[in-house]
Amino acid sequence: MPVIYRIISLFLLMIIGVSCKEKQEKSDMSQPIEQERAPQETQANQPAQFSLTLKAMLKTDDQLQLFYIQEQSEGYGINQMITKDIVGSHDYQSITFELPKEDYPLNLRLDLGVNKNQGSISIEECILKYGNSSYEIKGEQFKEYFILNAGVQLATDAKTFYLKSFMEQGTEKYDPFMQGSPKLNEALLKSL
Repeated sequence: MPVIYRIISLFLLMIIGVSCKEKQEKSDMSQPIEQERAPQETQANQPAQFSLTLKAMLKTDDQLQLFYIQEQSEGYGINQMITKDIVGSHDYQSITFELPKEDYPLNLRLDLGVNKNQGSISIEECILKYGNSSYEIKGEQFKEYFILNAGVQLATDAKTFYLKSFMEQGTEKYDPFMQGSPKLNEALLKSL
């Protein structure tokens, strides 16, 4: 009799185990897929840092700003903004924006300056970097990765951006910027 009880007990435990496993698999499948990245770490087990580097020419002194969001429901704001003061030059220069180590962007907005006398900015390339991964956007590809607002007009060479004032709600405004398109969002989520 004790052998039969052991066999029955073992059989019941197997049924319970299979039932629990099926229940767990069903609950895993019902969870929505989140569009988040697992944080990378550097060789010293430190969190990786996201950076954006522009190879750009700004002929007069100016100030660029990089805004970023980490969730779809967020708006661009000063709490997630990096400012760079630029010394004007007739040569291309590298301008790097580094996000805090714990932050990774879902999308980006690049404000192209506050100096109304700037006239234009030329961007030869943009390099997105996170940990050991990088993604390069050539200047002529910007129109695929960024949406220009009314204060920016793209030249025929596709890498010179003319900056201008525009009317908004009956008021003249100078606020040239470009915001990441769905293609940039995809690159941020899948390519880095």
